Amino acid sequence: MRVSVRALLRSPGYTTACILLIAGGIGATAATFGTIRAAVLRPPPLPRPQELVAIQNVDIDYNLGLNVRQVYANVKEVARLNVFASVAAQAVGAMNLGGGGFAQRVPVAYVSGDYFRTMGVAPLAGRTFMPGEATAGGDWHVAVLSHRLWMQRFAGALSVVGNTIMLNGHTYRVIGIMPTEFVFPSAPALWLPLPLPISNTSVFEAFGNFIPTETIARLRPGVSLAAANLAVARLEQQYATWSYMADSAGALVRPLQGSLMTASSRHALLTIGLAALLVLVLSTLNFAGLLTARTVRRLPDLRVRRMLGASRGDVTRAVAVEALLLAVAGAAGGIVVAWGSMPMLGRLLPPRVLAVVRPSVDPTIMLVAIGASLLVAAAVTLVFAGVAGGRIMDIRGATRHRTRLGLGWRAGEWFGGLQIALAVLLVTGAVALARRVYQLATVDTGMNLDGVMAGSVTLTRASYESNTAIATFVTQTITSLLRAPGVQGAAAVNILPIAGRGGFGETIVRADAPADSARPLRYAVTPGYFRTMGIPLLAGRDFRWSEPQPTGVILNQLAARTLWHGASAVGHQVLIGKVPHTILGVVGDVRTRQLATAPRAQMYVPFGASYTTSVNLVARGSLSKSVTAARIRDAVRQVDAQQPVSNIQDMETLVLRTVAGQRSAGILLAGFGLIALCIASVGVYALTTYRVVAQRREIAVRVALGATPSGAVLRVLRRVAIWSSAGLAAGVLATLGMARILSGLLPDAPTAGPGSLMVALGVLFSAVAIAAVIPASRGARADPMEAFRSE
Repeated sequence: MRVSVRALLRSPGYTTACILLIAGGIGATAATFGTIRAAVLRPPPLPRPQELVAIQNVDIDYNLGLNVRQVYANVKEVARLNVFASVAAQAVGAMNLGGGGFAQRVPVAYVSGDYFRTMGVAPLAGRTFMPGEATAGGDWHVAVLSHRLWMQRFAGALSVVGNTIMLNGHTYRVIGIMPTEFVFPSAPALWLPLPLPISNTSVFEAFGNFIPTETIARLRPGVSLAAANLAVARLEQQYATWSYMADSAGALVRPLQGSLMTASSRHALLTIGLAALLVLVLSTLNFAGLLTARTVRRLPDLRVRRMLGASRGDVTRAVAVEALLLAVAGAAGGIVVAWGSMPMLGRLLPPRVLAVVRPSVDPTIMLVAIGASLLVAAAVTLVFAGVAGGRIMDIRGATRHRTRLGLGWRAGEWFGGLQIALAVLLVTGAVALARRVYQLATVDTGMNLDGVMAGSVTLTRASYESNTAIATFVTQTITSLLRAPGVQGAAAVNILPIAGRGGFGETIVRADAPADSARPLRYAVTPGYFRTMGIPLLAGRDFRWSEPQPTGVILNQLAARTLWHGASAVGHQVLIGKVPHTILGVVGDVRTRQLATAPRAQMYVPFGASYTTSVNLVARGSLSKSVTAARIRDAVRQVDAQQPVSNIQDMETLVLRTVAGQRSAGILLAGFGLIALCIASVGVYALTTYRVVAQRREIAVRVALGATPSGAVLRVLRRVAIWSSAGLAAGVLATLGMARILSGLLPDAPTAGPGSLMVALGVLFSAVAIAAVIPASRGARADPMEAFRSE
C-alpha cells in the first residue's frame, strides 16, 4: 500500500482526475436519487402509509343559499364507498394570529372531522376534533396547535390547552397539540375544523374567494389501489365533468406521497435523475479508460517483476491496491459531493413536499455507485494482471507493442467514443434547458420592477366590515409610506401580478357595440400603482385620489384592442353587469400568471370598488431592501398595529421564484453538462497522452529520419479524430432518439433543437480538439535522443 501511495503521488494529475471522476459520478447519483426517493418513493411518516391515498376533484358540501350545480362526487358520497375505511378533506390557507403583544400571519389547515383518524395520528396533549365540531351547526371555534407553534409562541407550556387564542379577530379555544413529526398538510401552524356543509362564509377568510380543498382517504385492510380506482370510476360515471378535470381518467386515486408532486416537478426530477445516471456511466467509463491506459504503460514494469520471481498474485495485488485506493478516495469524495449538493437539489421540490419530507443522500444508490467503481477497478486489474503474467520473457519485443497498441488502445478508443457520445447527450440537454431558462429570465414582464418591494396584509372581517373601512386603511397606509424618506412611490393592489394567482375574469361589454365583449382579469389598484410598478401608461390618465367614488376603469392594451380593434378606447364606456364604466386610460400588457404565459386581457378598477380584504402594498425606492421593508411595516403599524405584514420581498425575487424549479433544474443540468464536458476532455487528453507515450520510440525514429513534428502530430491525431467523430455521430443519434422518447414520457423535458445540438457539438468538438492537440504536439516536440535514452 505504501508503494501504491508513493506511485500515485508521483502522478498527481492522473490521481486527481480519477478521484474527481469517481467523486462526481457517485456524489451526483446518490444525491439525485436520494431526492427522487424522498419526494416520490419514500412513504410518509405515518402509520400504515401504504393505505393512504389522495382522490382528485372531490366536491365539499356547501349550504350558502346558492344554486350551485354539483359537478363532482362530494366527500360524503366517496366516504360511502366500501373500499375506504375513512375519508377526510383538507385545505391550507393563512390567518392572522393575534395576542401576545404582536400579530403574525400563520398557515392554517382546515380539516374535516375524520382527518386525524384517517391519518392515524394521536395528539401529544389534549384531543382532536369531535364529530359535532366539524358540522355546520357545531361549535367549530376550536384549534389544534402544531408542535412548532406550541414551542415558538407558547414556550411549550401545557397550560395553553383549554385557553383561547385570537384568529382573524375571532376567539378559538385550544383543544390539543400534535406531535413534532406530524406536519400534514404543508406544515401548518394549527388545524381548524372544516364544518361540512359549509354555511358560514367566515371560513373563506383563510383562503380568499375559494377553498382549495383536497380529499384523502385510508383504504380498508385488504383493498388494493386498483380496486379503489375501480370503485371511484363507477362513481365518476355519474359526473361527466369529473374526468375532464382529472389529470388522468384512470388515476383518480393515487398514493398520498405521489400526489404531493405536480407532473412538472416529477418530470424535472426524472430528467435530472437520467442526467445523473449518465454522469455515473460517463465517469465510470473514464475511470476504466484511465486505469487501462495506466496499466498498459506499467506492463514492462510488471513483467520485470514476474521475471524477478513475483507470482501472478503479486502482480495482481500491485495493480489492485492502486485501483482500490483510487476507488476508496473517490467514494469518500462522492459522499462529500452528495451532501454538498443536497440544498440545490432540494430546490427542485415544491414547498408542500419539503414541508413533509427532507431529501437525504440515498445510501443504497451510493453503495451501488461505489460498487460500480470497484467492479471497474477489479475488471481492469484482472484483465491486465493476466496480460502481464502471460508472457514474462517478452519485455522489449513486438508483443509488448501489440499489447500496448492493440488491446489497451482499442479498449481506450471504445471507452473514449462512449464518453463522447454520452457527453453529447448531457451537453445538448444542458444547452437546451439553459436556453429555456435564459428566455424565461429575460422575458419582458411589462413592468420595471427595479427597486420595488411588496408586502401582503390580509385584513380581518371582524375589524373591517365595509369597503369604506378598507379604503381608509389603504389610503392612510399609502400616505404614510409616501411620507417616509427614500420612498419614491407607493400603491396597493389586491392581487400581485405573476407572483399572485393571476386575478379573476369578469365579462365586460362595449356599451356602443354589445356584440363586442371580453373577459379580462380584474385587479383593484390605487392611484400611483402603474408608476410604482413601472407599467407604462399608453393613453388617458391614472386614477385620482380626489375622486371620491370613481366609476372609471383602466384597460390594458390587449383588452382595448380586443374591444375597439385598434381605435382609441379612452373616453368610451363598457358595461360591467349592467353598470356603465368610463375608460380612463390604457396601460401596457403585463404577464399575470407565469413568465412563460403570454399576457391576457386585464382590467383595473379603483381599490374599494368591491369588497376585498387582501391588500398587497408595493413601494419603490432607492433604499436597501431591508430599509424599504421596514418602511412598509412601519406604515402599516402606524395605521393598525394588529395587522401583520407577511411575505415582504422585492418583486424581482418574487417573479424569479415562479421559475425557481426550472432555474434549479437548469443549473443542475448545466452542471452535469459541464462535468460531462470535463470528463470527456480528460478522457481524450489521457488517452492521447498515453498513445504518445506508447509511440514515443516510433515518433522519435520518424523525426530522426526527417519527418516534421507537424506530420508526427497529424499521424497521432488521425486515429483520435476517427473514434472521436464516431462518438460524436453516435451521440447525435442517441440525442435524437432520446428526445423522441422523452417527448412521450416527459412532456416538460427540454427539447434539443438544431441550435442546441449545433452549440453542443461545437463545444464538444473544441474541447476534444484541444485535449488531443496538447499532448500530441508536446510528444512531437520531444528530443528524439531522450526517447531512445529512456528505452
